[in-house]
Amino acid sequence: MKLKAIILVLGGICVLFSASCDKEQYKNDIPAYITIQSYEIDSVPGPIELVTTNVQDAWVSVNGELQGAFELPASFPVAKTGAVTIRVQPGILKSGISTLRGVYPYYTDFELTGYQLEPGVDHTITPYLSYRDDISIFVAWQEDFEEIGSNLNYHIDSDTVVVQVQDSLEAAQGSNYGIIRMDENDAFFELYSIPLTDLPANGTPVFLEMDYKTNHFFFVGLYSDNRTVQESLYGYRAKDENWNKLYIDFTDAIFNKRTSEDFNIFIGFQKDPGIPEVTMKIDNIKLLHL
Repeated sequence: MKLKAIILVLGGICVLFSASCDKEQYKNDIPAYITIQSYEIDSVPGPIELVTTNVQDAWVSVNGELQGAFELPASFPVAKTGAVTIRVQPGILKSGISTLRGVYPYYTDFELTGYQLEPGVDHTITPYLSYRDDISIFVAWQEDFEEIGSNLNYHIDSDTVVVQVQDSLEAAQGSNYGIIRMDENDAFFELYSIPLTDLPANGTPVFLEMDYKTNHFFFVGLYSDNRTVQESLYGYRAKDENWNKLYIDFTDAIFNKRTSEDFNIFIGFQKDPGIPEVTMKIDNIKLLHL
């Protein structure tokens, strides 16, 4: 009887010890949480002025391990706790296409070193954004409508041109913007850039940034060989409530036509007869490369 009682007690001790081990293990497995609402523009200016952005995602790494690409706003668990290094890279929709997401190569990464992640605690992080200053970014073509005159050319058949408007409350950036107006007597509009003769054709990223607001669809594309060949074409729907920003990726199009001596960016559309009056506002156009 005594032996039997001892065995039961020892068994109880073993069970209690086992439960204690499992509980401690569970405690160690509680993740920390990170919340990112949005990016903010850095108050310290970079090499290029940054006023408007359209960062959709945060690509987050902890101690060099990618945790994922998260559409903002986002809250997600992180297994690593204690003092860690957190890196947040700005993600965009390449060419405005939701299935083509990636890190924008010309914005800065945001990094926190020695940041304490506590198990079970939600940590809110606000990444800051500017253009990178650790690389040389070239602006091959720019039109922000802040100067007298413009860097815009027009197709011979274009029924209208871009008019400069001074209105700092309405402009996407600065004091001015450009506007395209068409009525029932107009049918076609196209602007194109200056000839671009020094674009890298080795796979180096080449992106066109532009802000727009319009009640009509439009296209953005690339000409080569003195505007005799159309290399790529992207179409965009009407969005006229707020300014929208695009990051159009021309890297592959230029690489595939690397024997060409010159390129031109173009923006245009054939007017829909069902839309009697078209208003399209554009601002902050720039073509970037290394």
